[in-house]
Amino acid sequence: MRCWRGCGSCLGGGRWWWRASGFWPAFERAVRPEVERVVMVHPQRVKAIAAARLKNDRVDSETLAHLSRADLLLEARMADERTQQIRKLTRLRIGLGRQRAAAKNQLQAVLHQEGFLKPVTDVFGKRGRAWLQGLALSAAGRMVADTWLKVVDHLDGLIAEQTRELERLAETDARARWLQTVPGIGAYSAMVILAEVGEIARFENKRALASYAGLTPSERESAGKRKRGGIGHHGSGTLRWIMLQVAQVAARHSPAARTWIARLRKKKPVQGPGSPWRASC
Repeated sequence: MRCWRGCGSCLGGGRWWWRASGFWPAFERAVRPEVERVVMVHPQRVKAIAAARLKNDRVDSETLAHLSRADLLLEARMADERTQQIRKLTRLRIGLGRQRAAAKNQLQAVLHQEGFLKPVTDVFGKRGRAWLQGLALSAAGRMVADTWLKVVDHLDGLIAEQTRELERLAETDARARWLQTVPGIGAYSAMVILAEVGEIARFENKRALASYAGLTPSERESAGKRKRGGIGHHGSGTLRWIMLQVAQVAARHSPAARTWIARLRKKKPVQGPGSPWRASC
């Protein structure tokens, strides 16, 4: 990629197609000044490349060219710079939360190995920590428990700092303020939704947005018979995750949401925690 910069004759102008990848922002910035248009291709529409017996850069490029001429490539959206920056911040907050959860699980695994049953719901609260300090753990078990407690405390500080930054951004964003009028959505979840959705005008309707989040039922049809299954799990996994978190909060705190879920439970069988309303979020 470095050798392409400033080498327009090498790129040849016109349109450039390439498969979606994790480093697409850097690639797009390097190639954009040298070509007429840069198109990122959705990975699900280039399975012919992944399934090929002979796979190298030249063959992959020829396959992409053939598919583009036949108009068989689905263009993947490239987020604008502002959305990219917000997405980095929200995913940092999500990553810190998952690391904290992993650290807590590691500590509780030590308690399980040493045969202690916690008498409190939250081991990391005041009562839980007082109980931990009084446990007769082995020397190694005490060192592991104390280390993971320090890790949790450090992550707590980082998470609080990042949460405050997202709350500050939400205060200055009219879209985030409007989202927070929806039951279950706070400043953090509002910024995650904005970061993952990006420009809302690109969706034709609400079903298109739900499909992008992977929250619409899967559908199979053959010989005139149609069958619907669970949610598709395609699209943005982060958006799907935050919408499920929002729905669970709304179910606990919003009377209107609880009433709607109760009606939905009568129509759909229970398949798992929260699943009756999952496909309709």
